[in-house]
Amino acid sequence: MSIAVVLYFDKETERKIFSIWQKLAQEKLTSFLLDIGIRPHITLAIFEQVEIKSLSDTTQAFARNIKSFEINLCSIGSFPISEKPIYYLPVPTKQLLDIHSQYYNFISPIGCSGENYYLPGNWVPHCTVAENLGNENLFKQTLWNCCNAGIPIEGRITHIGIFEFMPVKEITNFALI
Repeated sequence: MSIAVVLYFDKETERKIFSIWQKLAQEKLTSFLLDIGIRPHITLAIFEQVEIKSLSDTTQAFARNIKSFEINLCSIGSFPISEKPIYYLPVPTKQLLDIHSQYYNFISPIGCSGENYYLPGNWVPHCTVAENLGNENLFKQTLWNCCNAGIPIEGRITHIGIFEFMPVKEITNFALI
């Protein structure tokens, strides 16, 4: 079971992203993210081997020192992998990059080794809006819809959460100050 540590959006921003997911489902393009029961988020870290209690306690302590902050999802992208994800990218502000780096420094004493793609220096912050797009035509139609779905989206990051996947099950989340 994999464990993700994520940044969650304020309720209004989350609602806007959910509405994009719902539109993609209504257009019969993809309902994958709705089907798995995940919340819109930006992933900070993914762990394959981690002691949940220790990770949770350390993440809670980290959240007590981080202020809620503004985020601007302003562009669109995809990774060249089999799941063919489409995602919105936030402006990579110094604050966002610092929080990511600080999180890894904060958890290093508990011996967590995160997945390489999410480590500082490798991380591409993103919010997935579509995934598991089987063929090129479906990918193109979905990308077109995502491009015309109302970005930029300006909002706030208000919580840090931990969930396991697959299946998706939220373990906990903590409000930022």
